[in-house]
Amino acid sequence: MNYEYILLGGTLIGAIIGYIKGFLKQISSIAGLTVGYLFSSLFLSQMHHILLQNKIISEETSTWVSYVCVFIILFISILFLSRIIEKILKKLGLGFTNQLAGMALGALKYFLLIMMIYCFLYYLNILTEENCSINLLNFVSLFKTVVFKYI
Repeated sequence: MNYEYILLGGTLIGAIIGYIKGFLKQISSIAGLTVGYLFSSLFLSQMHHILLQNKIISEETSTWVSYVCVFIILFISILFLSRIIEKILKKLGLGFTNQLAGMALGALKYFLLIMMIYCFLYYLNILTEENCSINLLNFVSLFKTVVFKYI
């Protein structure tokens, strides 16, 4: 099987999807998930108190419901802010630049995702010299040492 073609095809699909979505939508979705995850614990106690005070939900489920509510509120707020910024960029004539940057980010995102899958397959000894080229194995090995060194 030609794993290089899968990598190239996946990267091209990522570039096309990134071009369609644009840079700002992709960054805002990544930022929304990150901010939602990191800051939900900060506002958890306030939401927990509001839910219990108004007797909206039982005490057993109020903690995780509070976390999910805060996460969704933060995520939607960031997406809403990105839509406003995107409209401003289009009025300034920077819509095409947004799409080109989105294409680059989409290609990078899909490339990294496929390479992480290849590293996992390499770790499980599914990706071997017998079923793929030595260049890809060298590249996967280099990618694994560089990227996973910091994780």
